Amino acid sequence: MINGFLVEINNHSTSAQAVALFREGGLPEGVTITTLGQKIDYQSLLSIAISEGFMGGGFQTDDDGINEIVLCRGNQRTPLLFNIMLTDQEMVIDGGENYVKIMVPADKVVLFQLLPMLK
Repeated sequence: MINGFLVEINNHSTSAQAVALFREGGLPEGVTITTLGQKIDYQSLLSIAISEGFMGGGFQTDDDGINEIVLCRGNQRTPLLFNIMLTDQEMVIDGGENYVKIMVPADKVVLFQLLPMLK
């Protein structure tokens, strides 16, 4: 498993969009996700999630207007409230049933980091 990641989520649309990091089924229309410098796109990140998986010990975002994510583990959905950063929350993203859902405001670029798990 890969320990953490940092991505840029760009919502070009005129409405807020629920974005799954990373799950088969694609992105909402008007949303793009890349690593910084646009070196790796969403499809490549999804392929990495499926083949290797991502793990983390929390997350942070650069937008204080985003204060909730949903941690999805199989059929279980756990809303997590936070302010900029949440730590001590083990997460696994596998490209399937285990992913994170974040609501990205309209016409906004947001940085999202899955923090590395420190042991």
